Amino acid sequence: MRISMLLITVLWSFCCWVSPAFAANSEQVTQLLESRACVECDLQGADLKQADLRGVDLTRADLRNANLSEAQMMAVNLTEANLQGADLTNAQAFVVDLTGANLEGAKVDGIDPVFLKLCHTISPKGEMLDWNCDE
Repeated sequence: MRISMLLITVLWSFCCWVSPAFAANSEQVTQLLESRACVECDLQGADLKQADLRGVDLTRADLRNANLSEAQMMAVNLTEANLQGADLTNAQAFVVDLTGANLEGAKVDGIDPVFLKLCHTISPKGEMLDWNCDE
C-alpha cells in the first residue's frame, strides 16, 4: 500500500513539474519583444495577445498554437513562418508578409486580407493562396 502511494505521489509530482509541450521558449519571447527580431525562433504556444509586434521580423519562426489575438502587427515579416493553430483573431494586421507561411487551422476572424501578402501561403483551410504576390 505504501509503495503504491509513494509511486502515485512521485508520478503526480513529475506531472506537475513538467512544462507543457506547447510552452514557448521564454528567452526567445523576450528576445522578440526587446530586439524586434526573432528569426527561426521557437515561439510555440507563446502568449502574445495584444502584443506590440509592429515592425518585427519573425521569418521562419515556429508560432504553432501561439496566441496573437488583438496583437498590433504592422509591417511584420512572417515569411515561411509556421502559424498552424495560431489565434490571430482581431489582430491589427497591415502590410504583413506571409509569403510561404502555414496558417492551417489558424483563427483569422477579424483580419482584412487586403493588407496581407499571402503568396504561396497555406490558408487556415489548407488551401494554397496567392494574393498580393510580386510579379
